[in-house]
Amino acid sequence: MLRFVCAAVIAGVLAAGSAMAADANNGRQGDGQRGTFSYAKNHHILKFLGLTQEQNDKIDALFKDKQTAQQALYKDRPQGKDQEEMKKFYMGIQEKVKAMEAEFNTKVADVLTADQKAKFLAADKAFADFQKAVNEAQIKATNEREDALLKILGDSYKEQAEKNKQMMSREFGGQPGTAGGIYR
Repeated sequence: MLRFVCAAVIAGVLAAGSAMAADANNGRQGDGQRGTFSYAKNHHILKFLGLTQEQNDKIDALFKDKQTAQQALYKDRPQGKDQEEMKKFYMGIQEKVKAMEAEFNTKVADVLTADQKAKFLAADKAFADFQKAVNEAQIKATNEREDALLKILGDSYKEQAEKNKQMMSREFGGQPGTAGGIYR
């Protein structure tokens, strides 16, 4: 769970940093080249689909709207050090972000032609299948490590081994995200 909270905090910091960088760059997010950042032209799948400029522009507008909405989620972030309150807040954020990603990906798919959409969804499924396999391997490796440590350390380690297994199962045992989403 600590890994999740850290990841959520980092995501929030990165989102805020991205917004500040855009402001400092006269509203442009640079991609290392002159001009503005294009989500569609840099996406791991979309950039290979031969999108028209109109499609790029529509997808970039959708991305900007999603990014603004996701950044707004953090405005009511708890200011105290109560870990339970922070955990509850970030778990709520995670669910909202998953919903936003699903909605965003549906809207992106609607911008694509039938052929592009078929390729996008097939490629995304391949990415999701890969991520699922990686997650399952991570859970298996953790369980094997904890079983080995339990044999070495004995009953005094039993409770910790179970906590570690449960944490890894919760963290990596969920369902992958939807079409093209980064939250899998």
